[in-house]
Amino acid sequence: MGEGDEIGEGEDGEIRGGEVKSETRLSNTLPPEIPTQMEVSSSGISSSIKGRHTTTKKPWTKEETSAVERSMSRKFIEKFVVPGKNDCIACINANPEALKERDWRAVKFHVKNKITALKRKAFSH
Repeated sequence: MGEGDEIGEGEDGEIRGGEVKSETRLSNTLPPEIPTQMEVSSSGISSSIKGRHTTTKKPWTKEETSAVERSMSRKFIEKFVVPGKNDCIACINANPEALKERDWRAVKFHVKNKITALKRKAFSH
C-alpha cells in the first residue's frame, strides 16, 4: 500500500484499499434454497426438483430381485464389485420378463445397494 492510497468506506459499503466487504453484501451471495416437492401415489414416491425430471421410486418385487441376484451374484455381489452398463444390459437381456420395467441404471443401483448392505452387515461390530 502506497502513500497515496487511502482507506475509507465507499458508497457501496465496500472498504477501499482492503478486502473486507459489508455484511449486507456477503449475505446476498449465499445460494438460494432449492425447493423440493414430494408426491405420494399408489405406484410409489415421486420427487421433483425444479429443473430436473421427476422419477418414481418403484419397489423391487421378489421376482426382479431374484433375477438380478441370479445373474450378478458370483461375478459382482460376492466380490463387492459394482457392474457396468454392459453387464447390467446383459442381466436384463438374460431375464427379459422379470426385468422388463427396469433400465440398466436401476439394475446397477440395486446391485450397488445390495453390496453396501452386505458390507455394513459384514464389517459392523
